Amino acid sequence: MTDSTNSLYPKLEIDYDGVTIIGQILVRTKRDIAIEILSPYKGFKDGLHKPYFSNPNSSYLEESGLDYAHSLLLELYKTLNKINPSVPRLKAFFPQLQREIHTIKLIISECEENLKLAKHKLKRKTISSKEYQIEVTQNKKMIDYAESEIDFLKSDFFKTHINFSFNYTLRNDYFLFLQNYIQS
Repeated sequence: MTDSTNSLYPKLEIDYDGVTIIGQILVRTKRDIAIEILSPYKGFKDGLHKPYFSNPNSSYLEESGLDYAHSLLLELYKTLNKINPSVPRLKAFFPQLQREIHTIKLIISECEENLKLAKHKLKRKTISSKEYQIEVTQNKKMIDYAESEIDFLKSDFFKTHINFSFNYTLRNDYFLFLQNYIQS
């Protein structure tokens, strides 16, 4: 393991099973650390948050913070290696997921328009404050539900097609990767 100290957040380098894994620390504070893999994969991130109550005296700014960064990088690489053989399968089923998400996003857009309309009606005094609050509450609940449905669809997509579950950040990064991969 080596790191370059020529920047505020050093690059990380690990040799694992004959592969050189390169990453970058994105954030390193007392309570948070985040990394991005640069090679052999690119654009995927992971991180950790250490709640104050868990151990108020520990910090990612200490030397152990670099050990955590290296561990995150290695685990991210291993996870991506597990997923990589499934790219053709994911690519084949991804358009259906995109259509489902698009449909849900249309509902979100409609709710956002309803919120704007309700605000406009309130300003013009065509609805009462109480009616406005009812509109806002209903539409915000629908937006929250729709957004959680999108998260569920993404999670279920990966569980179904690679029989593997991973964290929210990596799931979204991989979703963006698939979007770009299909468009290219």
